[in-house]
Amino acid sequence: MARNLLWLTAALICSLSTGTATWAQNGWAEGSFTVDGEMITIEHITVHEQEDPFEEGQTAYLLTLSEQKIPYVEVDDMCPGEYGNRAIQLKVDQNREIFMTNYCFQGGNSSGETFVVTFESFGPQEYSGSVAAELEVFDSKVAFDLRFSALLPEELPGELLPAGGGEPGAAYLAWTAAVKSGDLERIKALLSPDQLEGFDALPAEEQEENVEFLQMMAPNEVEVLGGRLVDDIAYLEIRATMEGEPASGEVKLEHGGGIWVVVSESWSN
Repeated sequence: MARNLLWLTAALICSLSTGTATWAQNGWAEGSFTVDGEMITIEHITVHEQEDPFEEGQTAYLLTLSEQKIPYVEVDDMCPGEYGNRAIQLKVDQNREIFMTNYCFQGGNSSGETFVVTFESFGPQEYSGSVAAELEVFDSKVAFDLRFSALLPEELPGELLPAGGGEPGAAYLAWTAAVKSGDLERIKALLSPDQLEGFDALPAEEQEENVEFLQMMAPNEVEVLGGRLVDDIAYLEIRATMEGEPASGEVKLEHGGGIWVVVSESWSN
């Protein structure tokens, strides 16, 4: 495989604008986190309410303790690798028991064994306490002893987008149509200046290979259910089909140069 193959796909997934995102300012974390003896500074935390996947009608809480701040609406059950971030994620049920952990470093993530978290407060708004463990992850020795306090925000930042997604939704539909057409100029017209510069630097053969890959990954029967607009960033909720099967997706777009540009897509069946 050529070194630059799938550059466009990687650029769409990894591109990030650092100037306009609304960051979570709802807590603090402190203490030690080491991986093979390297100290990682953990200073930030977010807490999210989610549906408990094992108890119908019950609520679970996702705590993300991270090295860098993360836009609140972008935190999910996946490690925030888009930011070069290192983090620990804990999902806790209403009985204050951890049933999922993620360790995020070395360019990936791993779900590990559960352990005890001690809460000093557990809602309805503040979640604070401490957690400590020593274990092996990715064949690495991991140890942490962290204290934290997080506030559940009363409302999410930004504003809701209507069904169809407004201008960002129309831009995404235009993007998928351009990809399926295979028209190189049509696709390039919907790239950001940075994306376009990198794409134009590729040999023609690799440009074609990138477009073919995007076509292979493109969803069908796309319906934009709505989303959220935060400053110049839009997050869309998508329903579609992929390989003939129903799929749901989350798409991030950024506004710049007078157009909405697709930055990343995440799909699940």
